[in-house]
Amino acid sequence: MIGSIRPRMLELVARYADSWNAYYDDTRNSVDNVRRLREVVDAACHKAGRDPSTLERTVTVLAADADGDSWWNRLPTPHGQLALKPLRGSPAQMAAELQAYAREGIAHIQMCVDPTTPRTIEAFAPVLAALRDARG
Repeated sequence: MIGSIRPRMLELVARYADSWNAYYDDTRNSVDNVRRLREVVDAACHKAGRDPSTLERTVTVLAADADGDSWWNRLPTPHGQLALKPLRGSPAQMAAELQAYAREGIAHIQMCVDPTTPRTIEAFAPVLAALRDARG
């Protein structure tokens, strides 16, 4: 797995990686930005002579406690780029957002729960239950 969106690293992804990862900084924690990055990764694969469907796609998604430090609001936002917004909402809403990543070809999601404490991890459990329920 290689996690990068820079052109030189994407050349290496296309040539050598089994899977590619985008971090929430790269996607601005939005499934809509996965679509844009998918095109960039596909182009790198085509340039290297690789079928893009042979590269697994993964992302890291940030979920944050509403009562915690909102450090993401202090991050610089380059001109024209969306602000980073953590995944929040009811368990059903959060599960639906995570399912949208799958519809965009994401095979695996790495969750970053902030802050990482037993309480926030336990609070995320209903989201996982909602995902299981949705799969049937």
